[in-house]
Amino acid sequence: MDKTIKNPPVKVKGQHHTIDYLKLIGVPEILPATSPFDPGYDPATFESHLDQSAHLMSILKISMACWMVANEYSTRRKVAAAKRHKVPTVTGGGPFEWRWHKNNFQPISIFARTSALRASSAVRASRK
Repeated sequence: MDKTIKNPPVKVKGQHHTIDYLKLIGVPEILPATSPFDPGYDPATFESHLDQSAHLMSILKISMACWMVANEYSTRRKVAAAKRHKVPTVTGGGPFEWRWHKNNFQPISIFARTSALRASSAVRASRK
């Protein structure tokens, strides 16, 4: 998956950038390895976090307990922001796992309509 930086640093003659310093001291390129969790932050904070750190994220979990009661537009905005930054998203949590465990799973509206959200591995594992 291509994790190019959205706004690459502008090279200005005579100026140095953090990436240059990191290379100078021998720090290897940092590959996406974090899996942050959104506990229900507002969309602006969420988008800002992606602007700053998407290149470090391997996946992003959006709390199910939050998006079940949040304004749907806000949740869709978060999913769209993650897509723009090419960060895959996952969801899960107690309410989802409980329904799945009881073999009574029925797609919940936004989960069913938002292709960018998928069930977490813990949820899939509980199905076995």
